[in-house]
Amino acid sequence: MPHIAVVERLKSLDPSLKILYLGSAKGPERCLVTSWGWNYRSVLVGKLRRYWDWNNVLDPFKVAAGIFKAIWLVGRFRPDVHFSKGGYASLPVIVAGWVWRVPLVIHDSDAKPGLTTRLAARFARKICLGFAEAKESFSAQKVVVTGTPVRGEILKGNQEKGRKITGFSGKKPVLLVMGGSLGSQFLNQVLAESLDRLLPITDVIHLTGKGKTSGRRTKPRKGVAIFEYVNEELPHLYALADLVVARAGANSMAELQALGKPCLWVPLG
Repeated sequence: MPHIAVVERLKSLDPSLKILYLGSAKGPERCLVTSWGWNYRSVLVGKLRRYWDWNNVLDPFKVAAGIFKAIWLVGRFRPDVHFSKGGYASLPVIVAGWVWRVPLVIHDSDAKPGLTTRLAARFARKICLGFAEAKESFSAQKVVVTGTPVRGEILKGNQEKGRKITGFSGKKPVLLVMGGSLGSQFLNQVLAESLDRLLPITDVIHLTGKGKTSGRRTKPRKGVAIFEYVNEELPHLYALADLVVARAGANSMAELQALGKPCLWVPLG
């Protein structure tokens, strides 16, 4: 999430800055955002699925309800600017910001911008992009190629703290496997099936993703540290890892590129 990097910089310029984060009730970002001390409020959201699902009938009503609640919340808070990361969960808030004439700044981390970003672009004051290749989708006057912001804490990891978190001895190299905040059941299963071959040569950190299992059920094993989700621990786990295998999400790619970590990327999808 680039939000924290942006807010870190803004707070260094204006310590009195107030934040209101509007997101979904069940989104993985809720725990993360509240841990940063931000004011979090949820709105109903819907998702566009390009296949038949009963939720396709219900979701337009959810979006409508989310828009009305977002209009009420934005009207109470009266922000000076609205920063949006895109994604289907942001649509009600973008509409609410337009109703209240709040200047909108969008950031899209992907080389191919998402549908919500493309729809919202006409209302945006500025469109910040992670990749220059995405410029052709938008008006040149609005576009700024910024890359994907990385929070400062990511660069302050400590290997010794990483060893304390994992319980590793430091005698073997460390492999970090992660599927992003939502996890990857495929990666989880493949890793579980590969542990017998990996453990003689490396310790393994496995971030399974919230609500995901680590594959087949196994007893705790020496040299394996399994976490569903990490927050403050992540910089130290990055610092400890010698090699990372991860889904190719834009935020993970930006963080690990900033750290110069050797990575094996697994395409999304």
